[in-house]
Amino acid sequence: MTPGTHPAHSPMGITLYAHDFAPSALVASLALREKGVQFDFVSIDLAKGENKAPAWLEKHPLGKVPVLVSF
Repeated sequence: MTPGTHPAHSPMGITLYAHDFAPSALVASLALREKGVQFDFVSIDLAKGENKAPAWLEKHPLGKVPVLVSF
């Protein structure tokens, strides 16, 4: 994901922002799937520093992943 290019609102109503291989992202996505919750997944590239971009820091001031956003 390039900072600022993610959709403002998920058509599913819930968006999980995370790194593809982060264990915490796996736990969050498994929990959502287990509950039958539909969600969009947006990959955050930690190697490129996307989690330190100003747009990301608005979602999580410490720059951590995952972040779950519902609308």
